[in-house]
Amino acid sequence: MYSIWAEPTTKDARYLLQIICKLGKKYDAPTFYPHITVFSGIRSSTAKTAIKNCTDIKKFTVNAMDVAFSDNLWKTVFINVEKNQKLKQIHDTIKKSTPNSKYEFNPHISLIYKKLDDSEKQGITDSLKIKRKFTFDKITIIASYKDVEKWKVVDRVILK
Repeated sequence: MYSIWAEPTTKDARYLLQIICKLGKKYDAPTFYPHITVFSGIRSSTAKTAIKNCTDIKKFTVNAMDVAFSDNLWKTVFINVEKNQKLKQIHDTIKKSTPNSKYEFNPHISLIYKKLDDSEKQGITDSLKIKRKFTFDKITIIASYKDVEKWKVVDRVILK
């Protein structure tokens, strides 16, 4: 299966990657490229068509609301981001190519994927001071697997 990500600018990716790598090292967790999953669980041909329909979209900024945690492995500790007009536009554009999908879109930037107890997750959220805005300039198709280390970029559109 494939996922479609919004990826941050190089500068914001570096900032987020430092946090992801630091947490990965401390908690023996996999590291990954920072992103917002805009859509997941789709076939390759559908994904390629969907991101081609995003080429007119301009790069955009999202506001970080808070740092939170959950029991979901893919949202162990994450930054909640505002579901703004651009994110909705990208999601809706992709959804048109996959009308039967039940993907629930809750935009966030994950910082660690690891089963941890709530006190550890709370400790991480309390220790992080996150900047308030992130700019995104790429829409990317990822071949996604349960093993994070095997994720691969399949295609990418650069937003102007």
